[in-house]
Amino acid sequence: MSVSRCTARGTVLAVRALTALLVLAPLTACAGASGRTAPSPTFSYPPLASPPAPPDYTTRIRVADYAGLRLDEAYRKAREQGFRYGSHDATEKDERPRPTGWAVCFQTPAAGAYAQSAPMRSSEADALDFAAVPFGQPCPPADGRPIGYPALPDVVGKTSRQAYTALGAIGIRDIRPSPARPEDDLPDVAEKHEKWRVCRQTPAAGQEIDNPHYQIVRLDLVYPGSSCPPEPGAVAGGDSGSGQDTDVDTDIDVDGPDVHLHRPGICHRKWWC
Repeated sequence: MSVSRCTARGTVLAVRALTALLVLAPLTACAGASGRTAPSPTFSYPPLASPPAPPDYTTRIRVADYAGLRLDEAYRKAREQGFRYGSHDATEKDERPRPTGWAVCFQTPAAGAYAQSAPMRSSEADALDFAAVPFGQPCPPADGRPIGYPALPDVVGKTSRQAYTALGAIGIRDIRPSPARPEDDLPDVAEKHEKWRVCRQTPAAGQEIDNPHYQIVRLDLVYPGSSCPPEPGAVAGGDSGSGQDTDVDTDIDVDGPDVHLHRPGICHRKWWC
């Protein structure tokens, strides 16, 4: 019995030793000659694709006509069309234009031409160059040339309506009418005295003006069918420009409505003195 037990115990020990050997065998096989473990596997990835190129928003469009626009309005429209912009004095004075006080006379590129447009007025966009003058001034005949200012037309003898039309044609806007006779009641509204007649104008006809927009023209008017009173200082029945003294009967009633007398040093009609 003792021999059998010893044999059985040896068998069990042999089985356990064999099992341990089988378990350790794979680990020993993975070790290299130096005793280090095998490196972990590596993975390769495909290269990243390059980012797409930004879309090209630039395009050539027809340039609008900006002539006559106030400079800040021209800037706004150019910006909406995707153009860059700048400005300069259209005359020979070479002053610096102000956006709110100047108007466009000429432009480059010209209206109707095609130019490069881009969003946000980037460097790819073409620039529009505006030649401008102070608001109300006439444009010069060409960019960089002096302004040829007009002369006042002769409106004496014309109706108020005809005078307003002739003065407005050269850019005059500040016209100030007044009655030539103090006893006349001139309507405040221009349409109500359009048939009145011009007796005098100030400044006189033919005078050159610097800027029609700021020029004041005064008109002395008489009621339709009435005659114009004489010029201040005129001599009754004579030429006020002759320079000769005229004898005047001081006994004449100078307060009469139709008597216009003048004696050197004395003004008989206070309303024209």
